[in-house]
Amino acid sequence: WGWDVLMFHTTITNTIVQDGSLAFMDTGFHQARGYPRNVHLLAAWNGFFLGNTALDDAPQLPFGLIGMLVSAAWARRFGASRSLATGLGAAWLCFSPVFLQLPSVHVDVACAALLGTGAYLSAFSLEKRDRWASAMAFGLYLGTKHTGSFHLALYAPVLVGRALWELKGSTTRGALFLDQVGSAALLLLLGGHKYLQNALVMGNPAWPFKMTVPIFGALPGENDASSQYGGPPGGRAAFFGIPGELERFVDQLRHWDKAVY
Repeated sequence: WGWDVLMFHTTITNTIVQDGSLAFMDTGFHQARGYPRNVHLLAAWNGFFLGNTALDDAPQLPFGLIGMLVSAAWARRFGASRSLATGLGAAWLCFSPVFLQLPSVHVDVACAALLGTGAYLSAFSLEKRDRWASAMAFGLYLGTKHTGSFHLALYAPVLVGRALWELKGSTTRGALFLDQVGSAALLLLLGGHKYLQNALVMGNPAWPFKMTVPIFGALPGENDASSQYGGPPGGRAAFFGIPGELERFVDQLRHWDKAVY
């Protein structure tokens, strides 16, 4: 995983530390300029706090623990015993894509942990506490990687349905609605700052990806999002919009030991 960290993720962290600023980066590497960076900010904080880069590759370590715990929680939710759930949580941490990437300023371990946490806390409970915690998890994920916006859009019907169901069973709907707005604002506060900066500076919240939005039309960008995620140039970025992608995905599940990504 080192090449991606060295050319991309470390560039973001080091630039934040060197400039002492969260301003739009003055660099020719478009991905470093436009990508969300919550995990990179944790790495930068380690650098500011210690005055060196000894722990700039440590920000994902707590997310490894979170991912292990939420994996065990999912297992318990579907009927696994405590011992089996504990083993499954530990197994998640031992998967090679996780433990190889964990001691780095990469972001995918954190994304997986935050997505699983946000879904778990919102899928099974109508408690306000769980809604706020779910909003925090989804907000951190949204502000960590562009794929957070895709997954949040796909999961949005569940969140909307949960909100409506929560309102239906309340006797103080006005106060509860304001509380729901507050948790949604927390999600946007934690996850939307880089998208807002991209929109203000480059005219596209998803920059450097080119995108077409109804009413607004084509928004500027440097990269074709479809080709970035394995599709043909000029195609759709959506997973199931890429010709043959579903069949390839199923084939990889059948032959997981030989899958190449």
